[in-house]
Amino acid sequence: MRAKVVAHELGHFFDPWLAEHPDEYGAHRGDAEAIAESVAFVVAARFGLDAGPSAIGYVAAWVDGNADRVRDLAERIDASAAAILGRKGGDT
Repeated sequence: MRAKVVAHELGHFFDPWLAEHPDEYGAHRGDAEAIAESVAFVVAARFGLDAGPSAIGYVAAWVDGNADRVRDLAERIDASAAAILGRKGGDT
């Protein structure tokens, strides 16, 4: 669980949009939280940790169940996860 929390916080840190607009966190908190938790899910999965049930519920709550919103945030999620995992965004 601690590793997932660290990955979540790193997801905020490496979110490219949030890095450029740190003062906008409050106005875009739902997006920021959905991104950070999605990043935590990806990073946890990379290391064989199951973050599924809690991450899915958390993300769904922040985007009001709107799966299209998560898809809209995919590039930011991928870029943040890539930065943490040491790969280029879009690589697998």
